[in-house]
Amino acid sequence: MTCQSVEELDAIVESKLREVDNKVSNGNADFIKHYLIQAMNYYDKYRSEIKKIGPTEKNPKYYCFQEAAYVNYKASQALLRERIPKLPGIGGYKSAYSKIYRELIEMVEGQEHEIAQIKSCLRKNFCDDALVLRLRSLKSPSATQSKSLPDSTPTSQFKPKPSKPFSITINEDYISVDQLSGLLKTNPNDILLIDLRSRQEYDVYHIEDGSGVDMSICIEPMSIRNGYTAEDLYQLSMAVNPDYERILFKNRSQYELLVCYGNHDNEATVQMFMTIMNKDTSLKRRSVYLKSGIKGWNQDLSFQDLKPNGYLTSTTDYFGNTPKHTITPKSSKSSSKPTLKTTVNSGPAHTVGINNLGNTCYMNCILQCLLESDKFVSFFLQGDYKKHININSRLGSRGILATGFHLLVLLVSRSSGKTVTPSSFAKDVSTVNKNFKLGEQQDCFEFLDFLLDSLHEDLNECGNEPPIAELTPEEEKLREALPLRIASTIEWERYLKNNLSIVEDVFQGQYFSRLECTVCKSTSTTYNSFSSLSLPIPLDRQNVTLDDCFQAFCSVEELNGDDRWNCPSCKKKQVAFKKLGISRLPSVLIVHFKRFQVKWETGHIIKIDKFISYPFKLSMDKYWPKAQSEEELRNLEKLPSRNQNPPFNYRLTGVANHFGARTSSGHYTSYVQKAGQWYYFDDSAVTNNVDRHKIVNGNAYVLFYRRN
Repeated sequence: MTCQSVEELDAIVESKLREVDNKVSNGNADFIKHYLIQAMNYYDKYRSEIKKIGPTEKNPKYYCFQEAAYVNYKASQALLRERIPKLPGIGGYKSAYSKIYRELIEMVEGQEHEIAQIKSCLRKNFCDDALVLRLRSLKSPSATQSKSLPDSTPTSQFKPKPSKPFSITINEDYISVDQLSGLLKTNPNDILLIDLRSRQEYDVYHIEDGSGVDMSICIEPMSIRNGYTAEDLYQLSMAVNPDYERILFKNRSQYELLVCYGNHDNEATVQMFMTIMNKDTSLKRRSVYLKSGIKGWNQDLSFQDLKPNGYLTSTTDYFGNTPKHTITPKSSKSSSKPTLKTTVNSGPAHTVGINNLGNTCYMNCILQCLLESDKFVSFFLQGDYKKHININSRLGSRGILATGFHLLVLLVSRSSGKTVTPSSFAKDVSTVNKNFKLGEQQDCFEFLDFLLDSLHEDLNECGNEPPIAELTPEEEKLREALPLRIASTIEWERYLKNNLSIVEDVFQGQYFSRLECTVCKSTSTTYNSFSSLSLPIPLDRQNVTLDDCFQAFCSVEELNGDDRWNCPSCKKKQVAFKKLGISRLPSVLIVHFKRFQVKWETGHIIKIDKFISYPFKLSMDKYWPKAQSEEELRNLEKLPSRNQNPPFNYRLTGVANHFGARTSSGHYTSYVQKAGQWYYFDDSAVTNNVDRHKIVNGNAYVLFYRRN
């Protein structure tokens, strides 16, 4: 049997093309050159795999090489046929690289007959492919992480420490929960645990031996095949496992007993693994499997005995009684802000997992964080939200997303099960934005940005109002002379004339951008709304804090060279200083860390893996502009405050985490605080009573803070 059908292989080709697209940009001859280089690289890999296939099917990896050849050929062909011809600036490219392009096209097209035969063969016979397994495994949050060995133990010489004499006799090919529990207490270093579940499930929770050194391995079921040997498991199934796990498995003969376990629905995989391992003559005794699997282990042992804490599957009602709303919808002709009064009856936390529909973990982690906001959620719980939908909003979806989110909130709040499946909502999202179609991994922050913007426009009661007129140069000069607080408040009132929604009320704030000419000292300040703040990560610091990131966001930048400012006073380009700052703070502050950046020398997107320390309680007072005089305070009293009164104290309520090297791969999870308790959400899996020290972690990507 193969790992993938031809259709699935074609999906892998598409993922390769997206990786290339992420590394290069259109419209520049240099970037076109990069596309050409990638096409040549894929073609070279294709030729390499063809040579490995050999003349007959006696080669045990015959079909593996065929799949790899097919994937690389199709990727090269697609770049040449589809990507390069559509690039802007292609005319200039043809004159510079026409010979290379023609020769490469001829070589690739000349292989169509051979690739057609391979495709036909693959449709009849499916096989293993280490390359495909590697692509799959790269989606694992732990594919790029490795456990660390004890400091005193060299990696190449790792051996389990001896414990008490191993005296237990096991006559069957299985072991009970009580037997395993006893062995892990008396002989923890003699047992090697093999978890036959997905890496995602393993990372949420797995059985540990209690020795302080995790002697456990994850081998994903999809990587195990009939006919494999123990060496094949090591070389192929564990090709991308962390080094620590590969060393443990390589030294398997030094353990007294190997114990494997899985879920109740993968018993066939467990038996296949047992068959493979029982042919391994290097083992001290036959391997055994945990009779009742991971489910039996969780049921038979108390929650306190699980290490790390296992997840409980019981749920309680988060919303309590049905929230009551008093919503006064605003007429689109009115200029005053609508009154939105919401009362939410507090109750125990309602926690349900959200099923993954195929790479939708990026969506699930954000939804869990948003569902924590009482005011936002309660707005959608009853049908009154419909009164605020503006089907004539210029940038809205005519209420599709707002209605879809309403149905999702109802689904979650009324669920009596452990999980919900957001099929309808995911379909609505992909209908409105094709970039979020099912089956493709996306950036959770980009999804958050899209969702809040779309809900805002659907519910924007001023979305069909004529845009307000831009300021004249004379008016801009008058605004520039005003104190920052006065100017930002006036700009916010202007903004509200075209933007009025629950999203604006809960999530939106304002930042300013000020340019100052180094020659004439004139300034120009613009004011912009935000639903989230994207903060840079200082690379020159070893220990980075959230405050460091805010300082970097607000730091002064010098614009010189090609970036010089066209000063309206000097009437020419001048070196200038650019300063960003926060001028209005929202009820829910969302912070995004800029963990991904383009390395222009190579065109690669790299991830900044720095650990960033962030507090559970956050004060933003020092970043909010204060009045500079008594006169300014008196003038501010004449303007609407819109909740812009200090102190600005926030508490952490959600953390979206990203595991992996790039946004288009890896995995997303979230920590969310509900009713004073922290939960860990990993798609359908829910862990409650999470220790606070786990919340501040190195994979944090997006933070959610609620104002007290």
